[in-house]
Amino acid sequence: MNTKNKTSNIKAYATLIFTIMLSATLLLAGCVEEIPDDTSPSNYYSFEENMQDWESDGTDLSSPPINWSIERSDDRATDGNKSLKLYLDNMNDAGKIWIEKQFELDANTQYEITIEYDFATSDFGSFNLFKIITGASLTNPETYDDLTFQDHTGHNQQEDIGYTWLNKSYTLTVETNDNGTLYLSIGVWGTWETPRTYYIDAVNISFDKVALEGIPDVSGPWIISYYDFMGNVTKTENVTLIQNETAITAQTSNETLFTGTLLKNNLPAPDNKTDFIITDCDFRGLGIDYIFVYNETMMETNLPLCENCRPAVFTR
Repeated sequence: MNTKNKTSNIKAYATLIFTIMLSATLLLAGCVEEIPDDTSPSNYYSFEENMQDWESDGTDLSSPPINWSIERSDDRATDGNKSLKLYLDNMNDAGKIWIEKQFELDANTQYEITIEYDFATSDFGSFNLFKIITGASLTNPETYDDLTFQDHTGHNQQEDIGYTWLNKSYTLTVETNDNGTLYLSIGVWGTWETPRTYYIDAVNISFDKVALEGIPDVSGPWIISYYDFMGNVTKTENVTLIQNETAITAQTSNETLFTGTLLKNNLPAPDNKTDFIITDCDFRGLGIDYIFVYNETMMETNLPLCENCRPAVFTR
């Protein structure tokens, strides 16, 4: 074989090999897009085959006993042919029903959790609407205090247009305890004496760890100022905050006021006015739910400490 033919054959073989490798690469790339990442557990639920490990629960369903159910239904759906149907005959004006699921996460870790789903409702107008339940808890939710209540169940139309699918999305911040177990719940709270039916589909949940470097340093001495309804200072008090990452302990010279947790603020408006809050911070039975952390030198309680009083302010 002469040199010219050898060169021609080598070029032909090289072109063939390159073509095969390129085709294989493109095919593999196309396949990778369709294969889910096995290292990330699926947190999407459309209830086509079963409940996907979600369980139904309820509270305040007596006095008198009322009928309720949560079951898969083919009445309507946004993904596939099935959704979850929630029925509550709320004759006691207090019933709460929901689905719940247990998750195992890293222990003692703060997570920002986004719960998104499709919600079908026929509620119209602005009166007699139920409340939506969507929340996270460290223990299995069983009572009112274990639940998180969000916005109303209305579709924001003033006339009856039948069922409408709404996209609901809520972001929560929770810190796990030593065992890392967390429960998520989705449902409705009946706030009017009437039977209602709702549907839930396409539940999508994401868990994102909160970086500790973004958490403010609130440790050290503070002064709490208490105010009357006219804005006059009625009392001041020295307090020291001890911070261990996200754990906050408030102490005076002779007592511990509270041991709370510093979290990212994902409260709904108007309470979303700061980036961070301190939770589990009630002291002396004054009914405080949150302390808003404006910065490392200014904080404020969420509720007045007495009737006709203003929130207390932490400064330094």
